[in-house]
Amino acid sequence: MSAITPALDPPAENGSDRLLTGVTLAFLRDLPALVAELTDGGWPEGLTTDQLMRGRSNWPPGPLEWCIKDVTSEGLCCFIEWCEGKNLTKAQDGSKYFLPITHFVSHAWRANFPQLVATLESYATGGDNVDTPAAETAFFLDIFCINQHGQSLPVIHAPVPIDQKLKTSLEACRRTVMVLQPWEKPASFTRAWCLFEIMTTLEGLDPAGNSWKLDMALSPADQHRFVETLTHNFDDIMKNISNIDARKAEAGQPNDRTTIVQRIESGIGFWALNDAVISAIRTWLVDTANAALTRVQDTAGPESTNAVDLSSFIAMIHKEHGKYALALDMYKRVLVVRGRNRMDEAGDLDYAATLTNMGNVYVCLADYVSAEQDAYTPALEIIRTRLGVRHPRYALALSNRSNMYAKLGDHKRALEGYKTALEVQSRLPSEHLQYIATLNNMANGYSNLGDNERALEIFEHVQRNMGLGEEHPKFAATLTNIANVHVVQKHYKIALLEYLQVSEIQRRVLGESHPQYATTLNNIGNVYFRQGRYVSALKSYRSALALRRENLREGHPDTARTQHSIETVLQQHRLYVYARGDVRRKTLGMEKRQETTGDAICKMASDYEQENRHTDATVAYDYAGVVYTIACGANHGNTLDTQVKAASVREKLFQVVW
Repeated sequence: MSAITPALDPPAENGSDRLLTGVTLAFLRDLPALVAELTDGGWPEGLTTDQLMRGRSNWPPGPLEWCIKDVTSEGLCCFIEWCEGKNLTKAQDGSKYFLPITHFVSHAWRANFPQLVATLESYATGGDNVDTPAAETAFFLDIFCINQHGQSLPVIHAPVPIDQKLKTSLEACRRTVMVLQPWEKPASFTRAWCLFEIMTTLEGLDPAGNSWKLDMALSPADQHRFVETLTHNFDDIMKNISNIDARKAEAGQPNDRTTIVQRIESGIGFWALNDAVISAIRTWLVDTANAALTRVQDTAGPESTNAVDLSSFIAMIHKEHGKYALALDMYKRVLVVRGRNRMDEAGDLDYAATLTNMGNVYVCLADYVSAEQDAYTPALEIIRTRLGVRHPRYALALSNRSNMYAKLGDHKRALEGYKTALEVQSRLPSEHLQYIATLNNMANGYSNLGDNERALEIFEHVQRNMGLGEEHPKFAATLTNIANVHVVQKHYKIALLEYLQVSEIQRRVLGESHPQYATTLNNIGNVYFRQGRYVSALKSYRSALALRRENLREGHPDTARTQHSIETVLQQHRLYVYARGDVRRKTLGMEKRQETTGDAICKMASDYEQENRHTDATVAYDYAGVVYTIACGANHGNTLDTQVKAASVREKLFQVVW
């Protein structure tokens, strides 16, 4: 590259953007040399995109003497146009700096710019960019392509709204590269414009009806840390993913954020955007882990430590996403390898950990015999022999087996196991996830044995101390437990609100196809049934059944229970409608404003209850409640007492039909 001076000549075309032009790898490689010539030095370590554009930054490291906005200020142009005016369009080997855009880059300005360049080079020359040769790849980067002097332009160059500019470029590419920097907690997911770009990509369709592509890209440094982070910080990764919330994203200018909020609300909406982003990350996570596994197997061998650890992580991801058959198959392969490495304590314990993980999957598949005999029992024996019964690993395995007993309805045995595990885990910090999980399970045990007050006290303690945020799946699990207790206490309105909150968390974090989401829908259906809201119950049960048929094996107990629930609701709804007509016929001619009419209907309901005609009794109590409300008021003792009786009969009805 020839030496240049900072003197500015007016560009050929004043004030335009380059919305359909992208920068090539040749340009990005030569950019440091260009900056060095302009500044008699180089750019500082830790340079952010914001610094490169404006010479200053809201984030470290401090101001920069030279910046894009300064050199383009005289011509009021974008940087590509400035380069064209200076005839800086080719590298020394003839490679072009600018080509028609092929990829839109979504990135946060607070991120490290040299790492951004390294990420794009790795992406363009690696296996992810299979459709476009690296030499023909041209990236849309807003700092180079968009004129940053919109407010200073003459009237003839009045600025087009930035969202329209971005949409033009996004549509031209139909492929967006989301830069994950740092990948464990990407800054992009906290920036409103980045989420707007993702939303536009996810909504986009080409003329043939195919969706636009959204890729994720890692820097080389992050790629090296990828395997270790996946295998050792799984909970942190899931926590960061679950905390993505477009509504909380920020923008440099308040007006920008207002614009983006309006666009999202008028488009797919915040919840749908969060779902789509989290789903895309989950898919990418599994795909990238599989690709990393292939590389590790090729270089270090299929039985290397990293290959086995990655396989175990992928199995864990499959289980978290409800893909139980895939998880079990992967764990079985890991078990075979670890079985050949049982030559010392570490090898034995790795083998036991895999057995325990397999047991957890067997429980999800309702294969309790395999979970007990082939997984939990041998794992506990190995851990007991190697570490003793006072070790946290033994407590964790014991707690997992107790979960199975709870599933089987053996709550007393489950509670004994939880208490033993908690005694060992009491030495852990109060916010430790294993300690919290055992507390949760023990509270469930108390609830199942009828001690609901104690259960609720423990659950609320767990909720206050888990420290995972209200969007984490474990928070949702604890909230589910609290709702379960409220159901037992017949506080149905409170329980319903809690289940609905859980369903929103699970829908966002786990996705609508996850088995846990189906379980929550089933729980919501149960509450609606207890409230006599049969149409709403039917809707929830049918949604749950569709998901369970999709994700669980044929004949799974959960699927069978939901199918039975649907049949029962249909039958009860028919009986309810008939009984309502019968009660109304029998009360025809009664004065609806008389308290004595309510007394008469209550007597009828009580007779029905004595005859175990629960549906008729429910209808009669409901009707009496209406009469009492009209005659005495909604808060009158007769009205409230009748509502309690109706709820009690509904609970009996629920227990009978289930």
